[in-house]
This record gives sequence, structure tokens and C-alpha cells, in this order.
Amino acid sequence: MRWIIVGSFFALALLSVFAQESNLPAQQREEPLVELVKMAAEQEVIREKTSFVNLINGLNLNEEQMREILKINEEFRAEIEKRFDEIKGKFKRAKECFEKWLEIIKKQQLPEQEMKETQAINDEVEKIGHWIVTLQQKYAERLDKVFTDAQRAVIDDFQPCIVPPQNLRDPIRVGQASGANSNIIDGMRSIRSLSDKPVRQKIVIDIAVDKIVKLETERAHLTEDEQKAEAERVRKLLERVCAMNDADFELNKDKLAEELINGSAYEKLKILQKEKEKIGAEIQKIGKERRLRESDSIVKYFLNPIIVEPILKERLNIKEEEKSEEEREKPQQKGS
Repeated sequence: MRWIIVGSFFALALLSVFAQESNLPAQQREEPLVELVKMAAEQEVIREKTSFVNLINGLNLNEEQMREILKINEEFRAEIEKRFDEIKGKFKRAKECFEKWLEIIKKQQLPEQEMKETQAINDEVEKIGHWIVTLQQKYAERLDKVFTDAQRAVIDDFQPCIVPPQNLRDPIRVGQASGANSNIIDGMRSIRSLSDKPVRQKIVIDIAVDKIVKLETERAHLTEDEQKAEAERVRKLLERVCAMNDADFELNKDKLAEELINGSAYEKLKILQKEKEKIGAEIQKIGKERRLRESDSIVKYFLNPIIVEPILKERLNIKEEEKSEEEREKPQQKGS
């Protein structure tokens, strides 16, 4: 947003210089230039929106994520709008001051009083920029939590584009599984593929639960009660996996695989708690350092109400319409 403000000042300054350099009235000189600047600005907004849509298509955001991003942008916008009159007044004074200073230095003069006034108003404008950056930082951590690790990696690597590159055309790439968990995730996919055959799906879940519990019993010598508890845990997890829509599963499949592994009794015995804490601290440290690097990209693309709000509102409206259509079709299906 601050770049839009800076760009507007640049455009005004450019028009002013053209008008003053010629001896024609400003209005005669400004009209074609104003039109060109407006066209360029409109084109840039469309390009930014197109690039943003390419990014969110590649991220495969679910509805909950989109609503949270939208909410954060609305709150960010509201905080800026609270100071609208104050900021507008300072920008107006800055424009008048800078125009006056421009005329002075054209005459190769550097009067001390005007120099101090110009520097003071310039400092005020810079303070507004610093305030906006601080405000962005306030929302950055909250915005960062919206995304999965895989999504953050895509955002960090993203380059603005009109036509999406190959690696953004397949949303499944975002949730791509690590090699260590690929077999588990493939198994989950196989169970999910039986969603249209619920009886068969339940049988396959029973078989999977039985095999997992037997394997853990062999390795960790589970008691009968522990076997029952573990069977219940695994069953609930697999049922949750089957109940997810495709987008949610693809975005969370690595976490689900980790939950299946790390929740097992065998893993609890295999890794001592102290070692777990040590490893966890290291991972947290690395993750925090990475998020600090990535937060700039996340803020750049996802904390921009002018671009983000209309796109996400439109997408959420489409989802609501799809839900309404599904609800209308249900009575017809029952009646047929």
C-alpha cells in the first residue's frame, strides 16, 4: 500500500514538472499525461490481481484459510482508515511544501527556514511509512499462522506472473509429501478412494487398524488395554482422513502422517522425552528463522487489502453459491 502512495506522489510530481517546464497552462498539458498515468496504474492493479490469483490457485487455500486472510486484511485496512483524515492532511501539506521547495531550489537558493520546514514535513511523511511497516509487523505473525509449511515454501519462492509457471498449475504440489511419509500417505489415499463404497472402506480401515496395532504390539509389547486405546486412536484418525475434502487432505497430509507415527506407543518408547524436547527445540528454532525470512513474502502478497479483499470475497461468494446449489439439489435427489 505504501508503494501505491509513493507512486501517486511520483505521478503528481511528474505531471507538475511537465506542466511547469512547458509554458502552457497546466490543464492543457496534464490531460493526456493523466490519462496515461491512470491507464498504467489500472494496468498494474490488474497485473497484481492476476499474479495474486495465480498464487492462491497454486496454494489451494481452503475456505477457513481464505476467511482468516480476509479478516486480517479488513482489520489492517480499518486501522489505517482510522487515521485517514490525519494522514491525508499530512500528505496535502507535504505536497504543498515540496512544490514550494522545488520552486526555491530551481533558483539555486537554500534558505535555512524553508529547508528546516521541508525536512520536518519529510520526516512526518517517513514516520507514516514507518507506522505502516510496524502495523504490517503486527499482523505478520498472525497471517503466517494461516499457512501450512508447504504453502509458506511456495509463497517464499513465488515470482509475480501473469501466466502461472508449470509448478503452480497443479495445486497438489503445495502439499507434496516428504519421502519418509509417502507410503503412509499413499495408504491414506487408497482408503479415501473408497468413499463411494462405505462398507468396503470400513473393512479396509479395520484391516489397517489391525495391522498397525499388531506391529506396535510386537515392537512395544502393548498390554490389552493399550492395544484397545491405540486401535481407537488410529481408527478415529483414519475416519477423519476419509471425511476430509480433497483440498484439506492435500494441505494436511504430512501432518496427518506425522500424527499417525508420532502418536504411536512404539514411537513413544523409541524416543526418550528429553531427546524429543531437544529435537523439538531445534526444529522450532529453524522454523522460526525460516518464518522470519518468509514473513516478508507473506506480508507482500497477503496483506494488501486493495488486491486481496475483492479476490477472496469473490471466491468465497462462489463457494457459498456452490453450497446453496448443493442444498437445493438434496431434496430433489431424495425425491427421485
